Amino acid sequence: MGCDLRKTTRAQRKQLLDAACEAYRLLMALGVPVRPGGDERSLEPGPTRWASSAVIWAMAKTKLGELCASDHCRNAVGEMEDLSEGFGAIRAQKPDFPMPAFDALRAATPPWEELRRRYKR
Repeated sequence: MGCDLRKTTRAQRKQLLDAACEAYRLLMALGVPVRPGGDERSLEPGPTRWASSAVIWAMAKTKLGELCASDHCRNAVGEMEDLSEGFGAIRAQKPDFPMPAFDALRAATPPWEELRRRYKR
């Protein structure tokens, strides 16, 4: 997708929500409090998941989303890499915790070196 979220498919946006849900579950399994409390429910099936899906669609498909997400993605590769490494350290505490959607999205992401080279500004 090359940091152009307009190219995301419905399946990819669903996978994003699934991956976020998996991450919340991992944090809770490790005893890390989720803030704000109950936020993880916005990713569970039902009306709140639909609302979260609508927000993700808006972030992916509108000019506002391009400004808030796609442009940030292109200009903050180092920040995203640091967050990824930090989450990896957290995940290492429970390496067998199942996160299929997260793993699939991470596998589809180009290597950080390529992203740094591609979006060097």
